[in-house]
Amino acid sequence: MHTNLARLLSAYLILFLIGCSSAPPPLSVAEARSMQTRIIKADYNKVMKASVNVLQDLNYTLDEISDIIGIIIASRVSEKPQGEINEEETVVDEGTPIWMKVLGITLITAIVVGILFLILGGDDDDDDDDDDFVHRHSGKGATIIREGRSRHKVYKYRITINLDSINEQETKVRVSLQGQQMRGNDIERTGAVNDPEFFQRFFANLDKSLFLE
Repeated sequence: MHTNLARLLSAYLILFLIGCSSAPPPLSVAEARSMQTRIIKADYNKVMKASVNVLQDLNYTLDEISDIIGIIIASRVSEKPQGEINEEETVVDEGTPIWMKVLGITLITAIVVGILFLILGGDDDDDDDDDDFVHRHSGKGATIIREGRSRHKVYKYRITINLDSINEQETKVRVSLQGQQMRGNDIERTGAVNDPEFFQRFFANLDKSLFLE
């Protein structure tokens, strides 16, 4: 059992270090807002209608629409991710020093290495039991089922569109997206979706919808 745990922690450490080295730098609040906002050369009512059409084309369910305050809220559930879900700390203030981020990664790495050292230095009992498994016995032998694999992973998204009329021919559109990665009733990840590709696709579809009107 100690050997299995040590291998698991070793794999986690390797993946963690790879993830830290390859992960893009976090977006600032200003960068995220710039990515979410566009000035559309069309009047307010056309942009409102086109936004609704785009959401429906993307299989979102409309939850709330108000042309008075210029807001559209919609949601959807998907078996495939629509964009990377970032934890709340991913969008950071521009003043956060780089050395603090590096220090945090270093401390976590040191803790994991220390745990590995303690485990590998202890007794190795060849116990094959694993708390992550459920053993069910039948007349012909044992059937091993890993807990959680039978639970289906889904993604829940909630999108908010804010419209602001600049003049008769221009409308400012800001789109924000929140996501949850679910497995069964458990929330594995939750936070904002700050994926540039998602917003590029959305605004491209909005332009197309306006062109078709």
